[in-house]
Amino acid sequence: MFESIKRYKRTAFIVFTVTFWLSAIYAIDFYSDLNSEHLTKQHQKAVLKEVALARAKIESSIYKEVSLADALTTLLMTNPNNTLNHWDRVANKLISNASYIRNIGLSPNDIITHIYPLEGNEAAIGLDFRTLPSQYNVVVHTRDSGQVYLDGPVTLVQGGKAVIARFPVFLDYPINNSYWGGASVVLNFDDIIHQSGLLNIDGTEVALKRMQLDGSETVFLGEPTLFEKADELIPIFLPQVEWMLAVKSLNTPSSTSIFQSFQHIWSLGLIASGILYIAFILLFRAYALAHSASIRDELTNLHNRRYFFQFLNRLLTKNSSDFILYSIDLNDFKNVNDRYGHDAGDYLLKHIGRILTSLTPKGACLARVGGDEFALLIPQQSKRIEAEPFALKLELTVSSQTMTWKHQALTGSLSIGYVCYDKNAPESMENLLTSADHNMYNHKRKHYQKQQYPGGYHDYII
Repeated sequence: MFESIKRYKRTAFIVFTVTFWLSAIYAIDFYSDLNSEHLTKQHQKAVLKEVALARAKIESSIYKEVSLADALTTLLMTNPNNTLNHWDRVANKLISNASYIRNIGLSPNDIITHIYPLEGNEAAIGLDFRTLPSQYNVVVHTRDSGQVYLDGPVTLVQGGKAVIARFPVFLDYPINNSYWGGASVVLNFDDIIHQSGLLNIDGTEVALKRMQLDGSETVFLGEPTLFEKADELIPIFLPQVEWMLAVKSLNTPSSTSIFQSFQHIWSLGLIASGILYIAFILLFRAYALAHSASIRDELTNLHNRRYFFQFLNRLLTKNSSDFILYSIDLNDFKNVNDRYGHDAGDYLLKHIGRILTSLTPKGACLARVGGDEFALLIPQQSKRIEAEPFALKLELTVSSQTMTWKHQALTGSLSIGYVCYDKNAPESMENLLTSADHNMYNHKRKHYQKQQYPGGYHDYII
């Protein structure tokens, strides 16, 4: 390998090699130190995925039950007397389609008069919410907001916890001035939490809290201190209320798995570094060989800007012949990119390049020197070319050959400026390029003037 490298580059090669391997070892060591933290985060991520699924089940379960109960309020708003007269049948039908409803109650004028099932709930009949300030505040809130409100969880006398969905009922919906009373649906909180799987996630500790109407917070599941040390705080969005779920992961990856991962990282890191090192060496070698031959534009396969300037500089240095220098620019190319996309613009550039190539004389140099800019240099040797007619030929040929892009016809348009070089009156490269560009921009200006005022003509040198 060293024999193929010139003596004056060997020092740089050695410095690169030492720097590369020191950097590679540092990077592998640094990554392996972070591995334990990464594994822990991956573990926590897996846990949070399960928690998110449980959270979604809680939300969907409660909203499903609330939507079923909402049908009851619709019946009451449309025909309250008929609903009361057929109460047992209506309530039984509703509960039979539900999964977590324990009982349903009606409270016209905020006094409970109907409840289903009645058995075990007889004591609630006749309850006036106005005598219970804590519950009446919620009733007033639902009446004023006109929306269902999820109260609780509360501990039931008969055991377990329940959340209560309270619905306001108005007889003049959606004006909501004629308040009839309310309907309440008691949902089994314990069953909802159990079916969600929230308490069955291994290696986690969870807690739930909610914001009360008075602004205070109540933790109703788990330890209150968990909210101070939780890994994540996840909101649960419910009707007019938000619960906050705190999650703490208790398990971490084992030391054995960390050590195995450490070995794995070093093995792969050294192998990858070796491959990368060889790739760099081959890349540098290929670049050195290809650098002198990189004379083509990647998109159009024409000569590139660097080669064109080298070609022009050789002609000026030798001063052996006259030549014509053309500066060529596409008109309205930006509009093509904006309207049809850059793929269409690239396709148009290749299309223009093929046409110009077909018209370029032998011994001339055609190059793409910018985004939509081309340059053509024609030495005036055995067969002399008339500059202006040839420029017109280029323009008319391009404008007469339409390309199709995704069923859309596109036609190129050129602005061309040129300058004729006389070897007996030499000029600098900068002056030649400036003059050609100046004439091209004059032509472009006349092109747009012709679009606005049809009937004009083209001049290539001003």
